[in-house]
Amino acid sequence: MNFITGRHITFAITGGIAAYKIPYAIRDVIKMGGQTRALITPSAEKFVSPLVLETLTNDRCYKDMFFENGRTVHIDLARDTDIIIIAPATFNTIGKIASGIADNLLTAVVSSADVPVLFFPSMNVRMWLNAINQRNVKILKKNGYTVISPESGELACGEEGVGRLPETGVIVSEINNALCPKKDFKGKRVVITAGGTIEQLDDVRIITNLSSGRMAKEVAEVIKARGSEVTFIYGNISVPLPFGAKNVRVKTGEDMEKVLKKEIKSADILIMAAAVSDYVPEKVKGKIKRKDKKVLTFHPTKDILRELGKYKKGKIYVGFALEDKNLELEAVKKMRDKSLDIVVGNTISTLNSNTGTGIIITKDGEKHKFKHQKKDIIAWEIAESIIALHKSI
Repeated sequence: MNFITGRHITFAITGGIAAYKIPYAIRDVIKMGGQTRALITPSAEKFVSPLVLETLTNDRCYKDMFFENGRTVHIDLARDTDIIIIAPATFNTIGKIASGIADNLLTAVVSSADVPVLFFPSMNVRMWLNAINQRNVKILKKNGYTVISPESGELACGEEGVGRLPETGVIVSEINNALCPKKDFKGKRVVITAGGTIEQLDDVRIITNLSSGRMAKEVAEVIKARGSEVTFIYGNISVPLPFGAKNVRVKTGEDMEKVLKKEIKSADILIMAAAVSDYVPEKVKGKIKRKDKKVLTFHPTKDILRELGKYKKGKIYVGFALEDKNLELEAVKKMRDKSLDIVVGNTISTLNSNTGTGIIITKDGEKHKFKHQKKDIIAWEIAESIIALHKSI
């Protein structure tokens, strides 16, 4: 769900080689409807041109605390923004802010800001692991700043290790999460299943379904933005994986059941959005020839939700029902038969689409109908239903 539209986002760029990535992040934030500005340290100017930043943001690139007489620039910049992104955050800038030093425009802005500040550290692995840097990171976190740990991989110096700036998509996702107006899933661990499972007909062919996994992805991203730790168990999907989730790939319904039985034990909420195959074929060895007339035998698969019933105590279970007729009636029946707390009923038109039509029903009898609604909006309503139910139990 997009929380960036209409928000004022300040990119504070320090002097690290990864600074070259930040114009791409600015561009993507602008595409999502965000209003951006950039400020840089003197060292950052060695890596990224102010002219590039001014062209992208359609605003001045701020770098001098004293360029306008009589104007408290650092106060104005801190006041006129919804969030500050420090990327890349160098060893030097992290140390300055943690120590209360405000000797340039960037550190002065942060020192006077009362909005969320996100640090994206980027440096050599030995600098990142340096005891002084680790102490400073802890100080930042203790004082309410958010520090997104760097990624592992090949570094600019040629070494391998932790220290890489995350890719642009991750940066934008973290900004979006930070701007989410609610954090009511904080401390909750949510397991979400997605996509269609695959069963083998022979050594070449499979049977699956048209589920894209989009609805589950949107739910995962909304709940992650609202503070939850998310485990995303997915089969055959055609959408990008949700950023920031623990993503676990499975193939068959049996694979999904095994992973779920492991993950559900420590979960607070289960959201079964996957389209698990109802039948598994008797697999034919080799390849079925076109000229062969073949009768294939199918057997019902296990009902995973029923199997997970033994783990339900104190947890909230959310299921999905896809029906071509009698949607509400069939959804209620599924909720009762499988001891669900919430069921989301969808029409077949929802399959592989950006929108959905259907109904959300809770065990308390609450109903919310939606028609041709965008799936991120439906995801938000599902999250609202979960929280409302969680407060009542």
